[in-house]
Amino acid sequence: MKRVDKRKIGLIGILLAAFGNLSAAPCEVILPDDLQQGSLVRGRANPLIKISISGRELPRAQDGAFVFGIAYNAPKVMALTAKGADCAATLRFPVQQRTYRVERVDGVPQNTVTPDPQTAKRIAEEGAMITAARATDSKRLDWLLPMIWPAKGRESGVYGSQRILNGTPGSPHLGLDMAAPTGTPVLAALPGVVTLAHPGMVMTGKTVLVDHGFGISTIYIHLSAVDVKQGQAVAQGQRLGAIGSTGRSSGPHLHFQVHWYQEKLDPRLLLP
Repeated sequence: MKRVDKRKIGLIGILLAAFGNLSAAPCEVILPDDLQQGSLVRGRANPLIKISISGRELPRAQDGAFVFGIAYNAPKVMALTAKGADCAATLRFPVQQRTYRVERVDGVPQNTVTPDPQTAKRIAEEGAMITAARATDSKRLDWLLPMIWPAKGRESGVYGSQRILNGTPGSPHLGLDMAAPTGTPVLAALPGVVTLAHPGMVMTGKTVLVDHGFGISTIYIHLSAVDVKQGQAVAQGQRLGAIGSTGRSSGPHLHFQVHWYQEKLDPRLLLP
């Protein structure tokens, strides 16, 4: 097995050497060395080889760049596979485990905590719409850019926390909340294309979802106004709407999520 000199590559990473004919298509994979639960991972590898994780082949940019997400509850060790004309190898890499806080939220209307059957049906239908938008698999490369803050506000809810709503444990809070007055502008954290612009869902209220390519998307929830339409291209920093308290919300704030397909990642790890 041949070792690749990190200094020649100029990137901090975990390097995987090839098995077989190294001169033909070396299975070199470069990952950041600080991976943790909830991370969005930007990596690089020889463009001639295929990279897969959890059975999903990762799309590649021309220079070999790829991206994937690590779930909030990912195990301590994960693995990538690399396959080329003359190589096949597996890279196992460590995942830092995190401890998440528990938050108690009282005063939420009880019918939103335990909805009636008709409302529950609507929630399921609207959830399927969001799931479909997250599944977008475009070739856009917006995810390569540094992300900007989507709104100015106090960080009032953190990733991975579990919320106890009116005493009932809820699902993990897999986003970032920014509390600010109603009407505060909400901006696109990255350029992209709007794949969902909804005037009012039961859970998320006025909602916008933007695709950034390769399975990466961002969603903006509980808005008081939606200023874009589905299919519209948006620039980084372009206004998408305004902070509100629509849907299941206890006060005006933006709930902001970053996705890799259906995985919800920690926005705070990506923001300056």
